Amino acid sequence: MDTGTVKFFNESKGFGFIKVNGTAQDVFVNVHFSDLQEHIQQNDEVSFDIQEGKRGLNAVNVKLGTSFSEKKSLKSNDELTAFYKHGIRVFEDSLKFERWLNKPNGALDGQLPADLIQTAEGIKQVDKILGRIEHGIFS
Repeated sequence: MDTGTVKFFNESKGFGFIKVNGTAQDVFVNVHFSDLQEHIQQNDEVSFDIQEGKRGLNAVNVKLGTSFSEKKSLKSNDELTAFYKHGIRVFEDSLKFERWLNKPNGALDGQLPADLIQTAEGIKQVDKILGRIEHGIFS
């Protein structure tokens, strides 16, 4: 099994390229032919097998590198924990904060804050709204 870094991945089209570690070689990865085991994106560390395809080398059995996915998960958990602590501090009550998370928010174009906190970028966006509330700015 080889390892490498996702150099490019077009999620909407389902294909990209992985740079093989220790070489100058790139291999093609396609969700339809690669038996993609997990969601990947640019700069992810992955492990995979190389197989000869019709147009060159293909990455198959692609998996996120264990240590990398663990680091991402830990980082996400830390960010989410800090976000929840901030929200409870702002609302001074966990139930009030949970209710706020599950109501459409005008500052978020009517979206539910709870829907947005599934990503690091969403956490930052909703946390910014919490900061505005904390400082008395209507949000």
